[in-house]
Amino acid sequence: MKLKDNKGVTGADLSVALIVIVLFVGIISALVYNFGMASKAVNRKATATNIAISKIEELKAINTAEQYDDLQNEGPIYKNEGGQTVQKGPYEVTTEITKYSDRKQGLQDVIKIAKVTVKYSVGKEQESVDISTVITKGE
Repeated sequence: MKLKDNKGVTGADLSVALIVIVLFVGIISALVYNFGMASKAVNRKATATNIAISKIEELKAINTAEQYDDLQNEGPIYKNEGGQTVQKGPYEVTTEITKYSDRKQGLQDVIKIAKVTVKYSVGKEQESVDISTVITKGE
């Protein structure tokens, strides 16, 4: 009894190998793309958070009565004017300051609420980071 001689690659062997390679390349490229998009989203959110925290710290640094009153009454970020929006690269930063509403204690001129919203896009989606804090005169 004579066994079949295996000398070379047949067309069926080659086509199966190519199909397997193409499937693995497609899966690996999809994983790399998804990893890249997730990494980009995390980096953008971290940067947006840093911008918002920086803006909040900038607002808290204003601690003299003259600067504080100017910021609240006539400044460009007072809520009556709809807030201030600034474009920083791919980030849109909106800052609003509102008076504290508890008038019984007379705190509306001492306590202000600052809200910073940073909007950005990742791919086709629009994301945002919102941070609010309380600012007091002479803090």
